[in-house]
Amino acid sequence: MSKLIVVVGATGGQGGSVAKYFLSDPEYRVRGITRNPESKKALELKALGVEVVKADVRDIDSLDKAFEGAYAIFAVTDYYETFFAKGKDIAMTDGNAIAPHFESKGRVDQFIRDNHPDLLEKTTFLIFGIFADNLTLYPIFKPIWLDAAKKWIQIWPAPADAPFHSLADHKVNSGIFVHGIVTSKTPVKAGTYVTCWAESLTVGSAFELWGKATGRATGPGLTVILTITPENYVALWGEMGEEQASQWRFFKYLAERGVQSLEGAVDAVTLLTDKHKQELETTEQSWAKLGDATI
Repeated sequence: MSKLIVVVGATGGQGGSVAKYFLSDPEYRVRGITRNPESKKALELKALGVEVVKADVRDIDSLDKAFEGAYAIFAVTDYYETFFAKGKDIAMTDGNAIAPHFESKGRVDQFIRDNHPDLLEKTTFLIFGIFADNLTLYPIFKPIWLDAAKKWIQIWPAPADAPFHSLADHKVNSGIFVHGIVTSKTPVKAGTYVTCWAESLTVGSAFELWGKATGRATGPGLTVILTITPENYVALWGEMGEEQASQWRFFKYLAERGVQSLEGAVDAVTLLTDKHKQELETTEQSWAKLGDATI
């Protein structure tokens, strides 16, 4: 009998990727959770063979029913909806680097560790890299053509050599990573963090790759990272700038203390089969596919 994987946020980019990839595996059947089963994306998933059910992460009873019989559950929530709709209750205080984007997620993880040991024994925490299509979704990331210098620039509150861990296209690679982890013959210890990125770049090398992929800057020195202070970044971009600057303050905070990675974290690529690795889309491929939509 096939195993059931339940996907929270099935109509989203990551959830949809997970649902579609598991559909290609005859050993699994897929149940997708959505607040609106009649939406266009929900109906498209249903046509592909996903069992689409109505449930809401704010309604525990609906989740209990939706999770019945599950072999595995992929759970993801909309961070930005919570962060911007309910306000920011965490900020930089007394010189301590606190990143709301990470802090809010970390609190969920810690809540499970502190209060639900039975659930922890079944849980793997996934850390996904940077989405390639952030350049299409958020103006703050878009490359800028500086005509006077005949160069493309990107403004960051971080230096060009800052780490840039790329997931590439999250609508493709999320499903590959999750399937690889769930089906891996190498057991992952309960409560482990697994890092999911297609490749590790720097802010500068990623921008150079964008230039090559899109054909916009194929020669040397045609892409430049313009580093400004976090304060100026916030002044320029407002609320979104504050959210982003806090992340890069946090990365700097870790680097200054010699922290390179989470203790005990596992690289998801080491859990993938050769087939999974071949299917992963590179950052260059993702940006080439997006093309001028990134500017």
